[in-house]
Amino acid sequence: MALSESKRAANDKYISTHYQRLPISYPNEFCAEVRAAAEASGESLAGYIRKSIEMRMEQDKKEESPE
Repeated sequence: MALSESKRAANDKYISTHYQRLPISYPNEFCAEVRAAAEASGESLAGYIRKSIEMRMEQDKKEESPE
């Protein structure tokens, strides 16, 4: 089902207000590996990358905090 023009405009406005792009570039071979890993885990590429980043950030927080 196609979006109406007003719905598309509302979505675009929401995205431009609440989201930012994080452009990154990697060699083709690495990108292929990441895509394959995301597919193997049953996740979208964006979801896989986000989860990976969140896991790393959580790991870094644990390493920084005194026990």
